[in-house]
Amino acid sequence: MIAAVAATLVLWQASGTLRVPNGASQSLRLPAVTGAARLVFHARADFPRRAGSTYLLGLRVGGRVVGPMADRRTSRLVGDAGGTDQDDMRGDARSAASRFDAGRWRVAFAPTATGDDAFALAIGDLLHADAPTIVTFTSGLAATPQPAPLVIDELRLERDDDARALAAAPPPDWRTPRLRLPALPRFEAEADPARVHVRWDGEDVEVRTTVGGGARRWERTLVRHPTHVEVRDTITNDGDAVLGLRVRHAIATAEPWVHLAGRPDPELTDAYAPWNPTVFTPVGAGGLGLVAEDDIFRQQLHVDYVASGGPSTADASAIALRTDMLCLAPHDTVTLVWSVYPTASRSYWDFLNVVRADWGVNRSVPGSYVWFRPDDVLAMPASRLRDALARARVGVASMSGGWIDPRDAAHPPHLGFGSDVAGPRFAALRPRIRDAVARLKAARPDLRVLVYFDAQRESLPDTASRFGDSLLRDPSGRPERTDWGGRFSPSWSMVPTAANTFGRALAATANALRDLGADGLYWDEIDGVDYAGPRMTATPWDGRSCVLAEDGAVREQVGLVNLLSAPWKLAIAAAAGSILGNGPPTTRASQDRADVHMVEAQHNDVWGAFAHLSTPLGYVGAADRDGATLIAKIDEGLLIAGTGFGTHTELVAHLFPFTPEYIQPGTLRGRERIVTTESGTHGWLDGGDVARSWRCGRDGTLSPAPWHVKKRRGALLVHVRLGPGEIAVVERDLPIDVLR
Repeated sequence: MIAAVAATLVLWQASGTLRVPNGASQSLRLPAVTGAARLVFHARADFPRRAGSTYLLGLRVGGRVVGPMADRRTSRLVGDAGGTDQDDMRGDARSAASRFDAGRWRVAFAPTATGDDAFALAIGDLLHADAPTIVTFTSGLAATPQPAPLVIDELRLERDDDARALAAAPPPDWRTPRLRLPALPRFEAEADPARVHVRWDGEDVEVRTTVGGGARRWERTLVRHPTHVEVRDTITNDGDAVLGLRVRHAIATAEPWVHLAGRPDPELTDAYAPWNPTVFTPVGAGGLGLVAEDDIFRQQLHVDYVASGGPSTADASAIALRTDMLCLAPHDTVTLVWSVYPTASRSYWDFLNVVRADWGVNRSVPGSYVWFRPDDVLAMPASRLRDALARARVGVASMSGGWIDPRDAAHPPHLGFGSDVAGPRFAALRPRIRDAVARLKAARPDLRVLVYFDAQRESLPDTASRFGDSLLRDPSGRPERTDWGGRFSPSWSMVPTAANTFGRALAATANALRDLGADGLYWDEIDGVDYAGPRMTATPWDGRSCVLAEDGAVREQVGLVNLLSAPWKLAIAAAAGSILGNGPPTTRASQDRADVHMVEAQHNDVWGAFAHLSTPLGYVGAADRDGATLIAKIDEGLLIAGTGFGTHTELVAHLFPFTPEYIQPGTLRGRERIVTTESGTHGWLDGGDVARSWRCGRDGTLSPAPWHVKKRRGALLVHVRLGPGEIAVVERDLPIDVLR
């Protein structure tokens, strides 16, 4: 990745080796610097021998995630081709693709570092000229049987001969606290099958549709809404064979900062995106966003960025929504629905919050959240349990999973999923779960207690024969099985439906779990997706999805698990009581339910975007986490779930309940409270009274904050002032008209 670098001026050097434990972060201060500079270091995961590599190194400088690109046109990789040659710049992104993904750099497991483990990244644009800059290294590696801490050697800051990064376009100001959304623009729209033409506030943009595949009838209608125009594309297959289509809706843009599925990272060029089915680009003084609306388009959706290939930075590239796998049976019809949102500002976050309001997802979020093992609850003295729950103001306690009975001597441990948990294997554990649930509710009567449930896997040893009609199968027809590296018993991937054997067995399991006295389900892997693409099975066909050749010819008819399982899941959810879903919803019917959802935000710094159109809740692990991790999650627009009863218990206790009004990087403004890492003027235009203001220090200590409060023209404003590594919570007493 890195060319040889000649000896140069060292501006700063770390005093020693930095060792970052699994799942933790460590920060250092870089000196004030003016001009081009590069951060140089070696990185590895400490291991007795060289044993492959994985994406685990997270790097932030001045709060910004540092990847291989400074913006859409400028590389950070020292020694790689750059300048204004677009082919070279795309080469930078391609060459880095194997080293960087989802906000993490790939790092080798090794006892010592070699030249292959070296990094040299241009960061002069991120350094303060008049104050120190914080650099943070994060180990994204979860707990492992043998700890493998992230090791940073030979860390130094050098003068850089190449000033390219200094010329990179800085990201727009997404962090200044928003007190209100800009007024909605008045717009006009017209369309034909190949384009949607939108005009607003002096801007004039075409969204172009390209379609590849067989013959079809295409009818396009527009439905006007106050915030957007809805596009309804009705496609009919008049032929006698299955029809395959590739469909792409694209906006030309020369902007250096765009959002794909809520992610601004400039190295991202393609992503599977059913959770956040959006793209957004600034346009003049405003912006334009596209949203996939219907279930079929969302389940098949990829978002992409295609560079223009032209010699000038003014040449337009394009962002797009697309499906590469749409299928129609003979003489069948389908309607794909997507929307075009013109905005009055250049901010993705203004666009996002308008969509959130349109989708009705700003529901109240209870909390706080803990995860428990039944035997741990039973072993804890009643007074200690009561005090711990009260101190954290726990609103939801969820059983961890999969199911493991620590008294079962099996080796490897038997890990329970699916219908197995209601069977004889866990007959001794279930009464202890019932007792733990009762003990939790006695300790905190208003607590919601949820039992672990997973419908995507089954762990019975005879799964393949018992549920042969329900197995997820690869294109060769082979069932998908997970062996967990030998650490646990194997499990099989499943496709539950109302008509197959697994769906019927699991419905009975869900009913049985209600007898344990819990209030509902902690539903793990609630939407069956793979992060790089749709979770699909070779059989049965869902009637809408196929693997296609480049020309649209049908190679295989496949089933997307979410489309096949959606009706069954809704029926289970309707009878389950309270649900905490691990993963955002990806169908409209599940989106419309009042269930709370979360994302596993502990793995990287980009999955938070999955929650932008759902509950803004990020799980950070059941154990205590450092303050830098919590700040990073709030900077993603997430509330914190997890941390156990550790250092930041008091902070987490003050985050809920929370009803979203506006979310943005570093600030979540809710009806009841504001959570922020950003100094500035915060508040509510509809007034109220500040009940409490809190400052959370770097050590996790929560203390009252005497910030200046002002009431002006009916608004309630608070001037928040924070130091590095601090978090603020401002709580208000709601005005009478808001309470109504």
